[in-house]
Amino acid sequence: MKIPDIELKNKSTESLGAYNEYITDIIHEILIVDSEYIQSIVLYGGICRDNKIINAWSDIDLFIFYNDIWRSNSLIIGNVIAKFEYVYKIRLDVTRVNIVDLNPNLLSEYNNSTVIGILSNRGSNYRILYGSLPVIEIGKDIDIKVAYRTTLNIEENFRNILIDHDFKSLSYNDKKKIIERVIRWINTYLRNALIICGQYTDPYEQLANIIENYYDLDVGLLYKMCYIRKNYEDYIPTSKLIDQVNQIFSIVKPQIKKKYETIK
Repeated sequence: MKIPDIELKNKSTESLGAYNEYITDIIHEILIVDSEYIQSIVLYGGICRDNKIINAWSDIDLFIFYNDIWRSNSLIIGNVIAKFEYVYKIRLDVTRVNIVDLNPNLLSEYNNSTVIGILSNRGSNYRILYGSLPVIEIGKDIDIKVAYRTTLNIEENFRNILIDHDFKSLSYNDKKKIIERVIRWINTYLRNALIICGQYTDPYEQLANIIENYYDLDVGLLYKMCYIRKNYEDYIPTSKLIDQVNQIFSIVKPQIKKKYETIK
C-alpha cells in the first residue's frame, strides 16, 4: 500500500516545524494497524487554518472515515493515539466516522457540523491526507439542522462544566484545560449560530468580525479570546472568563432558537 506524502495547504515547512513529521508518523501508524476499513483520513482545524503553530494551543485534529467502523479495531487505534500523545506531548483529537451513518435519511439527526462542512466541501480549513471523501448530497436544510443540534450539544457541555467543577478550587493546569475547552466551544457555538443564518466562517478573528451583524452581543470578549489563544502559553486563567462566556450563552441562546424556528 502506497501512503502519500503529506503536504498541508497554505503552510510552509518553517511554520509547521515538527508537526509535519508528527502527522506523517501518526497517519502511517494508523494505516498500518487499521487500513482495511478506512476510506479516508482528514486533517482539519487550526493547524490548517492558522498562519503558524500556536505554542501550548495547537493540537492535531483528525477525522477517520470508515466503510465499516464496527469491523475496525478501536482498541488498537486508541493505543496509537495514547502512544503519540505520550511521545510527542501533543493533544491528538481523533473522531471516527462511520460512513453508513451519513445516509441522507439520517443526516438531519447528525451531531457534528464540522463533518457536514467537510463533506459539503465548504471552507479551506481541512486537508485530505489519505483516500477520498464519500460523495454525499447535503441540502441546506440538513446543514441548518445539524448546526442547530451542534449548538444544543455545546450548551449542554458547558452546563455540565459549570455543574461538575468549582473553577476556583481547581489546580492551575486544570483551570487552563477548562479555559481552552470553553474558548473552543464558544467559537464553535457561534460559528454554528452563523450557519443557521446561512453564513459560513472560520472561528476566531473572522467570526468576531461578522457575528454582530447577525446577533446582538458584545464582541469584545471574542477579540479577547483571540488574544488569549495566540498567547495561551503565558495566559493566567481566571473564573471571570467563564462568567463572561456564560453571559454569551445566555444572550445568544434565545436568539439562535428564534432564528432557527423562523427558518425551519
